[in-house]
Amino acid sequence: MHFWSCFCDVNYDRYLRSQVLALKCFLYSSLIIINILKSFLGTQAEYAKFYMNFSDYLSFQVL
Repeated sequence: MHFWSCFCDVNYDRYLRSQVLALKCFLYSSLIIINILKSFLGTQAEYAKFYMNFSDYLSFQVL
């Protein structure tokens, strides 16, 4: 019993630390990816808006 509790405590502590570290890394990387995607999609949306306005402008010029 004593052996197992000691063994489990040490390994479990190490396991928990590695899990927390992995979770932190995962969260940070996903946040970075989300920010990159957000900025990319934002520029895409701005570009699309500009393009729509520009095409409207051209069609009005033609008419």
